[in-house]
Amino acid sequence: MIIAFDITQLIYGTGVSVYISNLIEGLSRLNLGSNYQFKFFAFSRGGYAKLISFSQQYKEVPQFSFKFYPFPEKIRSLSLSLKIDPSILIGPYDLLHVPDWVGYQTKQPVLTTVHDLAIHRFPSLFHAEIVKKEIKYLEWAANSSQRIICVSRTTRKDLHHYYPKAQEKTAVIYEADPFEFTQPSPYDQVTSKYKLLPRQKYFLSIATLEPRKNLKRLVQAFLAAKIPYHNLLIAGRIGWGDVKITSHPSIKLLGYVPASDLLTLLQHSSGLVYPSLWEGFGLPLAAAIAFNTPILTSSQGSMAEIAPSKAILVNPLETNSIIEGLKKLSLVKSVSYNNPFSWLKTAQETLDLYKTALRAREE
Repeated sequence: MIIAFDITQLIYGTGVSVYISNLIEGLSRLNLGSNYQFKFFAFSRGGYAKLISFSQQYKEVPQFSFKFYPFPEKIRSLSLSLKIDPSILIGPYDLLHVPDWVGYQTKQPVLTTVHDLAIHRFPSLFHAEIVKKEIKYLEWAANSSQRIICVSRTTRKDLHHYYPKAQEKTAVIYEADPFEFTQPSPYDQVTSKYKLLPRQKYFLSIATLEPRKNLKRLVQAFLAAKIPYHNLLIAGRIGWGDVKITSHPSIKLLGYVPASDLLTLLQHSSGLVYPSLWEGFGLPLAAAIAFNTPILTSSQGSMAEIAPSKAILVNPLETNSIIEGLKKLSLVKSVSYNNPFSWLKTAQETLDLYKTALRAREE
């Protein structure tokens, strides 16, 4: 079985990037034998070097091959209207895996991963052009995919609601800890790099600075809660929208943080704070579960689905609910979770769905 896999999104450092890189790592650790061949491909100019560096990690995996094209990424975005079939560039394949539902014109069966439908639930939180583009791609995925991976039951429920034609095509395959294959940085190195005091107590927020992440309300709640000796660290790239964080000595905006540093920060935090308005899965939650870090998160959507029973759930739309949640979180000394998530499990279930998609095509 030859699987073509579009990994263009790998270069952007988003949740989809995390999904792609960890799924590939999980696949590389399975016993693929001679039954599978993967043709990974991407379109990028600015991220070309990053893609090459990533591919070098797998030069000893005989089932993997990589082809990168130094074309503008917008060529990929126009693939539907231009009727681009990846086989023109990468050669024949049996199935195409699209991890972010960007459409292609192809005669072969397509498996698409849908991460969330926040653009339908909260369209005002996104730029109008993004909403228009994403809806176009989702319509393509619902109509043209042989099978669709939903990363949570919440995402599957949303997909069925907005795109009833997809109901017979979907399967839930959970993501997992984004740091499962990451080694932590030395603690002293991290505290020095981010100007933290030794043994400084802090809550950690892992979120892109954009409206959906609910950071304004989180900051308001943190300042109002007045929890002694605690800082709030916010780790994430600047996204879009008017997300201005109140300047305060106990609030630190770290910007982009490498995975190894982020893992160390998570392990030494008083808790992960993740009161997002909506998520398809919630990768930071899976990380906190893996490392037994106390959790505060939203009581709705996939966050309530993914969070363990010991997590503190809050109403993300009510500042007072977040305030009370932070106070409870500050009193948690330690937790222990059963971790149901693994990228090896994700990889194996994805392989099984490839087989299902091909069988369905043959029938």
